[in-house]
Amino acid sequence: NNITKIRKLIKNYNIDVRHWKYQYRNYTEQDIINNAAKVKSLSALLKSLGLRVAGGNFNNMKRKLQHLNINTEHWTGQAWCKEEQLKDFSEYTSYKSIKPHIIKLRGHKCEKCNNTHWFKKKITLEIHHIDGNRTNNEENNLQLLCPNCHSQTKNWRNKANGIKVKINCQTFNSITSAAKEFNVSTSVIKRKLHSDDYPNYQYV
Repeated sequence: NNITKIRKLIKNYNIDVRHWKYQYRNYTEQDIINNAAKVKSLSALLKSLGLRVAGGNFNNMKRKLQHLNINTEHWTGQAWCKEEQLKDFSEYTSYKSIKPHIIKLRGHKCEKCNNTHWFKKKITLEIHHIDGNRTNNEENNLQLLCPNCHSQTKNWRNKANGIKVKINCQTFNSITSAAKEFNVSTSVIKRKLHSDDYPNYQYV
């Protein structure tokens, strides 16, 4: 794109842009890898690359660290880098974004039947949300399953066979609280409700 072309021109012709209000920062992925090994925090990494320590840069750099799969165990002062190792799948909103990362971490195989191929081709894998809540993308709630094994799970396609209830407002304050109680998505609870009950609920 045009921005990439401009960056290449700045680099190739060694153009001085220090007078710019928002300076162009020229760093490579290798610079990120090298500097991340030397510093002990995300703030220090941003500073070492000449970036402002600000929210937008924090989030962008986190994504770059995830993409490059950089180990930050030596960092101090940030719980997220120790506990999550930069794999915070809970922030993903699409299974299509999560699946490649899970496969990279665990390998291309069904975690139930252990099959890797079907008719000499790599087996199709799907993301199974163990608790039935497709919005809960915590890593321990995600499982790689082939279509056959996935279809055998109790909450496949939001079947949620165990939930056959008529919810009343005295028990739950909202659809959301009911979904949390049964560990399923709000859409599952809504389908289980009788239509004449809906006016009694306030959704949150």
